[in-house]
Amino acid sequence: MNTTGTTVAIAAYNNATDRDNLFNQTDAVFPFANGSVRHKVITGLEVGRQTTDNLLLTAYFASLNPTATSVNVPLLNPHITQPLTFRRNANDANNHGVAKTVAL
Repeated sequence: MNTTGTTVAIAAYNNATDRDNLFNQTDAVFPFANGSVRHKVITGLEVGRQTTDNLLLTAYFASLNPTATSVNVPLLNPHITQPLTFRRNANDANNHGVAKTVAL
């Protein structure tokens, strides 16, 4: 907000995340008896893989200035109709990660 309290800065971004998951949980139960005492042995296996790609893009208000990443609007009517373009900024995240799990 500006010092007079009449305008506020608006910025935008696009933070797309693409995630693929594959998980499998398998259990096996083996009942057996030892004389009059009954038992159950429970075993299991879990495997998983998750792949994540994340890309953050900054909004640029190109109609004002090709490098403007925010615009001041009236506080009482903070609606804008200016076109935005989304592109990478030097500080924007561009991540790729793979998580693997195995349990027995």
